[in-house]
Amino acid sequence: MGEQSDKKLMHEAAKGNRAAFAEVFGKYYPGVLNFFWRLVWDHAKAQELAQDVFLKLWRKRRSYRGTGKFSTYLFQIAKNHWVNHLRRKKRYQQFIDTKKEELKREDWDSVPGPDEEVEEREIEEVVRKAIDSLPESLRVPFILSRYNNFKYKDIAGILKISPRTVEWRMARAFEFLGKKLANLKEN
Repeated sequence: MGEQSDKKLMHEAAKGNRAAFAEVFGKYYPGVLNFFWRLVWDHAKAQELAQDVFLKLWRKRRSYRGTGKFSTYLFQIAKNHWVNHLRRKKRYQQFIDTKKEELKREDWDSVPGPDEEVEEREIEEVVRKAIDSLPESLRVPFILSRYNNFKYKDIAGILKISPRTVEWRMARAFEFLGKKLANLKEN
């Protein structure tokens, strides 16, 4: 199913064809879910955010014009939804700060299981925290590129920035992560 098929399906969905929309959903939901999973690291929250995006897509189906790549259009909705989510989240910053303090106090080294499994989990946690610590302007393009396999050109379209800016942000993200993860090699 190519780009033209996506556009045809959306035009059918605009007419109220739920089966056409279900095809679009089936094709793109995993990618949108993965995008949010990499941002929130909470499966239930990622599902909620992804479902919200498709609800918005359904509501906006009549305004879809099909002038650009459908995937870019969809991920623009996802990115905008994420930005709105962050704005709402600021209201709960005190609660979040409290939870972060609780997490810092927990003993993560006491995970049961074989040594290798524990070490692998610890490494995954360090990498996850490093990605989470990226500034938002670097983290979103990094996740779109590395976990959703978008090309820089497509990321530029989603974020409404130039491809050169995407390149620059990716370079800064790798530089930042390289510094954060440098001590992994030493341990």
